[in-house]
Amino acid sequence: MNKLSELVSLIKEDDHIIRFKELEDIIDHNKSIGQDYNKLLELQKTMVNKEYRKDKNYTLSKEKYEAQLQIVKDYPILEEYLDLLDEINSDLAMIKSIIEQEISKDFD
Repeated sequence: MNKLSELVSLIKEDDHIIRFKELEDIIDHNKSIGQDYNKLLELQKTMVNKEYRKDKNYTLSKEKYEAQLQIVKDYPILEEYLDLLDEINSDLAMIKSIIEQEISKDFD
């Protein structure tokens, strides 16, 4: 098995990844949880777009997003899901950084 395959295998077997996939499946199959989470994602997109365009309604969008985030966090499953999402993204960013550093070394 080459190094990339080993890395992919290790990531897939990670407890956080396994739990994340379990939670994702629960969210996908629960209508009310899924709707609240999807609404959060839509509000987030709107908020980011308004911030980028320096829209005068950015503050209102941010308030709506934060209110929806509190609703979402009332679901323990979604709160765990979001925490895992942050952890996984952080881990993947670290892995990416390590790979980039190793590749850089090869060109120095």
